[in-house]
Amino acid sequence: MKDKKFKIFASALASVLLVGCNDLDTEPLGAVVTSDQKEEVVKNDPEMVSASVTGITAMFSV
Repeated sequence: MKDKKFKIFASALASVLLVGCNDLDTEPLGAVVTSDQKEEVVKNDPEMVSASVTGITAMFSV
């Protein structure tokens, strides 16, 4: 009986750990922009560099 409870507990713990760690590599959602995303935008459209500078100054003027 004790061995059966241990097996059930161990399998439940393993399944919780596997399910809990499946979304760690996702991009942040909402207003958060990563540096990788900024570099990709500038690579695709070099004119966006001036837009990012304008955005930085707008953050400090609020």
